[in-house]
Amino acid sequence: GAGMVLYDSVSQAEVWCGMEFLGDGFTNNQAEFSGLVTGVKCARALGVKHIVVQGDSQLVLRQISGEYKVKSPSLKGYFSEAMK
Repeated sequence: GAGMVLYDSVSQAEVWCGMEFLGDGFTNNQAEFSGLVTGVKCARALGVKHIVVQGDSQLVLRQISGEYKVKSPSLKGYFSEAMK
């Protein structure tokens, strides 16, 4: 599964949190990206203009920052969705 939390950058108060059950057959990185995509969509729906991404997966964080390229075909769709 994937979990996500949005915090206000000034007050550090929790603004929104969620989780989603992904089922079997998902890798850790797919779950991390899925949580990121869901969090980004919720942030957009709340009118958030700037976000700071934090997470457990160094691979995903480095791909989002542009430090690493996304090579895995199974992650490219998640990456594209997160970067919209």
